[in-house]
Amino acid sequence: GGVIMALIGVFGLLTKIVNFVGEDVAYGMMAGVGIILVKAAIDMIKSDAISGGVSLAAALITYYFTKDSANAFFNKEKSSIVVEDDKFVRQKFTINANVILGALGMVCLNIGSNISFGGITAGMATGGNYNVDNLTVISSLADMFSSFFGGAPVEAIISATANAPHAVWAGVIMMVVIGVILLLKLLPKIGKFVPSSSIAGFLFVLGIFKTVVLDAPSAFAVNAAVGGTTMVVTAVTNPFLGMLAGVAAKLLGL
Repeated sequence: GGVIMALIGVFGLLTKIVNFVGEDVAYGMMAGVGIILVKAAIDMIKSDAISGGVSLAAALITYYFTKDSANAFFNKEKSSIVVEDDKFVRQKFTINANVILGALGMVCLNIGSNISFGGITAGMATGGNYNVDNLTVISSLADMFSSFFGGAPVEAIISATANAPHAVWAGVIMMVVIGVILLLKLLPKIGKFVPSSSIAGFLFVLGIFKTVVLDAPSAFAVNAAVGGTTMVVTAVTNPFLGMLAGVAAKLLGL
């Protein structure tokens, strides 16, 4: 997925792909991703009602008063994030149908997140401008290295550092602090006090108010049938199949 996205960014193809599939499909795909985030938040709350519920309440209250999101932290051992191994372990390269489908799904997810989340983050900054192809290349390289050595995928995300007086340096300092935490091996210790459901509120607010509410109307405004088809199929399967469903609906003249 990272390799495909890196090539897309290097050759400046991201905006061309969006133009090819159409805004109705692109916005429908992003709205579907928002529903996936909301579902993940609800599942977290179901698994841990106390910390998940506190997180959701805190996020909704904070969003209402500040139009921002927040995480609530609740010390509960049974649902704490478990860091099994923080060493670099080179992963064996495997290719099969599931890998290919997963990679294509991640590519479509990244296309939507780079445009949507990159735009939201840029909107917080003074200039408000960003190069989506540069963002795609950088995040894809990070994604490849992280995944290759056993880490989680590294994607674009909304960062409040963009609202700082010096956004770039704020981001650099934040990552330096995180780097120090990693080098000192403090993450496993911190993880013991952070339940996984603590991000439920963040995901819920991000999914509904920053994704579905913004993207679904745009998808429906262009072509309700195509946008709706893309959104629903994305939400119940993955962004790649959602995009294919949307393009198919468009070719059928819906």
